[in-house]
Amino acid sequence: EWPSRPRRDALKPKRVGIDGRAHVRLVVTVDGKADPASVEIVYLSTEGLRSHVMDFIRELEVQPAEHHPGCRVPERIEFSLEFF
Repeated sequence: EWPSRPRRDALKPKRVGIDGRAHVRLVVTVDGKADPASVEIVYLSTEGLRSHVMDFIRELEVQPAEHHPGCRVPERIEFSLEFF
């Protein structure tokens, strides 16, 4: 089994003009995108970041998990984001 992996640079701190952090939980589909119905913002240091977090999630591209080579499967992932 191979877990889902965001691109290496995807989780770097984002410049948005607001300092803060967010912790997100979501399901990555077999296409490598976030399932919108699964998105859960577990922690948000300031409400002003919510739209930035959601923009990030809409654009997120992830290497989907595979049960075995060529058999992609959905997977729940969790990660933190930093903004400045």
